[in-house]
Amino acid sequence: MVRKLVELDPAQADAVKRIARRRRVPEASVLREAVTDYLAGHDQPESGPPADHPLWAIVGIGKHGPTDGSVNYKRDLYGEREPKA
Repeated sequence: MVRKLVELDPAQADAVKRIARRRRVPEASVLREAVTDYLAGHDQPESGPPADHPLWAIVGIGKHGPTDGSVNYKRDLYGEREPKA
C-alpha cells in the first residue's frame, strides 16, 4: 500500500469516524472503500472525444493545403494581388 496524507473538513472526518465505528473497521478502510467507489465511476481510460462530438469534425483539417499560411496569408486570401489599403 501507498501512504497518502488527506485533509478532511470536520464534517467529513466525523462521518468517516462514525461509519468506521458502526462497521467496526479502521477509518482507513472506510476511506479506501470510498476512493475505490469514486474511481469506479470516474476513472475511465482516455480514448479521446466521442465520434459525435462537434469538435471531432475539425480533426485533421490542417493535414492538406498550404503549409506556409502564416507567411503567405495574403496570397492565400486574396490571390496574387494584395488588397488595396
